[in-house]
Amino acid sequence: MEIKYWSDIACPFCYIGSTRMKRALKEMNIYDETPLEFKSFQLDPTLPKTTKESMLDHFSKGHG
Repeated sequence: MEIKYWSDIACPFCYIGSTRMKRALKEMNIYDETPLEFKSFQLDPTLPKTTKESMLDHFSKGHG
């Protein structure tokens, strides 16, 4: 079995899901024999590809 999963590195829910999946595979003793293929998923596809704004500034605007 091969598992492909889409996730965003900035999404806390994606992190929780990925961690739980890996823990379940380890508990079933199939983690080492199950290839995991990470696929990136962009949470906000409307963002520009390039910007002069720093990541910290962008994050601050979005999260107050």
